[in-house]
Amino acid sequence: MKRRNSKSTYRIISLIIVVFLIDFLVLNQEGTKVLSVDHLWLGNQWGYLTKYGRLLNVSAMSPEWWRLLTCMFLHAGIPHLVVNCIGLYSIGSIVEQRFGGKKLLMIYLLSGIGSAMITMLVTYGSVGASGAIYGIGGTLLILIIKDRKNSWSTQPLLKKLIIVAYLIVPNLSGVNTLIAHETGLIIGILFGLVLVASVREDRSKEQAREKHMKIIAEEERL
Repeated sequence: MKRRNSKSTYRIISLIIVVFLIDFLVLNQEGTKVLSVDHLWLGNQWGYLTKYGRLLNVSAMSPEWWRLLTCMFLHAGIPHLVVNCIGLYSIGSIVEQRFGGKKLLMIYLLSGIGSAMITMLVTYGSVGASGAIYGIGGTLLILIIKDRKNSWSTQPLLKKLIIVAYLIVPNLSGVNTLIAHETGLIIGILFGLVLVASVREDRSKEQAREKHMKIIAEEERL
């Protein structure tokens, strides 16, 4: 199967980092101590992008439904940002190499929005790309089950450990986080089932076409 690059994975990571820097270093609220531990490490003092883009409880969302999309590009502090960027690179690069950048972006966006739609039922203010990344993780799980040799066995041990840790450890941080993650994971699994089936169908058609062309070539030689 043709291998692709990881450009879209890098682009999503770059966008997330740029949004974080603008939110935390430029568009911060009045009185914010930019270099304080609370601001950079714990994310306790949010910038204006987070203020108007974070996910709210469903009772407060209307008419600001854009938050379902914007919340997945925002992060609360450096550790939150770093962990998600590492997780996105580790998982996204594998999925993109198998299915391409457009499908990766589709999984990211739809898993993120789907995760946000469920999470808004229980949250009162949250941000993060993890729901979307877990969606990509769900697709990766299907790849591992259906095509372990090409999608998992060839990966470095460190990358495997990072992926396993990312898909387990963050779930221990609370019920809201668990709901967001598992919703994204389920959506990603559904995408994975559809995409793997599609790839197999395309492969079968290609093999049938090659066989047909070979028969024609042999007949012409006769």
